[in-house]
Amino acid sequence: MYLVFHTPTEQMRAAKCFQTEDKQRRLQELMLIKKLRHLGLPQVLDICTYEEDIWLIMEYISGRSISDIPCKERSMIQFFSIACQLSEILIYLHTRACPILHLDMKPSNVLLRQDGRVVLIDFGAAILEAWGETQGHYGTPGFAAPEQKQRGKKIDVRADIYGYGALLYFYLCGKTPGVQNGKNLKWKTTWQKGCKRDIRRMIEKCLALEPEQRFANFQEVQKALAFVRCRYNWHRQIQKSLGAVLLFIIVVCFAWRHLAHTEIFSEMAARRIGKKYDLLLERSEALGFGQAIGCYEEAAKLCPGKNEWCFLLLERVGSDYLFDETEEDVVRKMIYTVLPGENQTFLEDQKIRNNQEYRELAYRLGILYWYFYSGTGGKRAAAKWFAVAADTEKGELESEAPKNDRDAFPWLESAKIHAKISDYYEKLGKRNEKGDMSAEYSTYWEDLKRLWDLDSLKKEESGVQLHIADELLGCMILHMQEICDAGESYETVKEVLGLLENFFRKPGKEMEQSELEKGKEQCKEAKASVMRVYKRVGGTVFEK
Repeated sequence: MYLVFHTPTEQMRAAKCFQTEDKQRRLQELMLIKKLRHLGLPQVLDICTYEEDIWLIMEYISGRSISDIPCKERSMIQFFSIACQLSEILIYLHTRACPILHLDMKPSNVLLRQDGRVVLIDFGAAILEAWGETQGHYGTPGFAAPEQKQRGKKIDVRADIYGYGALLYFYLCGKTPGVQNGKNLKWKTTWQKGCKRDIRRMIEKCLALEPEQRFANFQEVQKALAFVRCRYNWHRQIQKSLGAVLLFIIVVCFAWRHLAHTEIFSEMAARRIGKKYDLLLERSEALGFGQAIGCYEEAAKLCPGKNEWCFLLLERVGSDYLFDETEEDVVRKMIYTVLPGENQTFLEDQKIRNNQEYRELAYRLGILYWYFYSGTGGKRAAAKWFAVAADTEKGELESEAPKNDRDAFPWLESAKIHAKISDYYEKLGKRNEKGDMSAEYSTYWEDLKRLWDLDSLKKEESGVQLHIADELLGCMILHMQEICDAGESYETVKEVLGLLENFFRKPGKEMEQSELEKGKEQCKEAKASVMRVYKRVGGTVFEK
């Protein structure tokens, strides 16, 4: 594994080189790994080949491995946290359409971030379960299942269960279980007081030599872990002195009540919380997407009434002009989470606190769904958010926002136009029961022109501009006759096309060369379409 500097993005990346006999098969495995999206896995950015070598370029994860955690710092609380998070990651890998086996669950491959999140790295030994043979991916001695040592041996998810058990044993005892049968493991004496019999039994079952004697899958492991965790906590509680606990609670409650009514303490606490909130948002800008999510979650819990983190999250999601289903899950989870100490979600709280900022959040969500969503139903989802942003859920849509509203809320006019378009968009080109057109392209053309002229979109959403330009050119190429018949003048069409040609002549930083070439080619097709239509009605043609 190498730490490399990625020149285009000026960021550190992790790189791993593979040498394999079956290069084509390994590439297939790695291409499936590249599609993985989970907060507990590093994002694979690229796969490169050079001669006989395959290079895997991944997100660089900052954190320390389990092997770097000193024994004196290890605790049962941390043990259960690591065990639960790892089981969730492995369930994700094993339940893909093509299940993936990691097969190298050693301490150096499990990183612990500063916020406590666990990340599973290094897919050097990973294979697809469907192929079911190790093909020489033996894993690490002491942590690999016995069946991994036999070339061509049929393996399944139970091999990862063995590695999982070996990893938990290492955390508790500071050594590998070796080749011993799980029932003959030598538990480290200093850990026996905290390591209850139920925990030992669970790990011993994971480490059974025969796969048939282990848990069948990680869903079973999770159930066993939940039972063990409950039993362990119960044992801890009954060992404590009830009198000492009650006395402690009384003292803490009295002290807290007294301090809470002290004005100086309240101001200091609020200032300290605000400073930590700002620091979390500042730190998130320098982190990868997965790590930044942790900062946003902590900021939301720290200051339930603030919403800057949500605007930053939506900006981060749309920065690459792609809103996929994994990112959608993250956004939905955070905005619909019930706030600490409240009976309402973040969005419900924002609607009560500041209706205008709540509507702006709805507008930002509408833009993401309308232009950048990679799943299905994006336009319908966007229509609902635009309706909220334009405040049309209970009344008629105004044709244009008042000037004072446009100055104070520059996104509002865009929200109203998008809400209007989304109301008829799916009806374009379709006829009703009477045979009449349900929605006219001439109306769509007028609304697109209004969007193109908005300063708010020109300043903030260059990716959106590209989509609007594409739709305007599409109207010219395919529906110019209908737009002309509706009364659009040749001079107006010529002016719009001129603006679009200039847009592709002086592209923004985000526009790729392929998009630039496509836009220029569409401008040529649109120009030819306009010339045909307006010649037919006696208009002049474009100057050469």
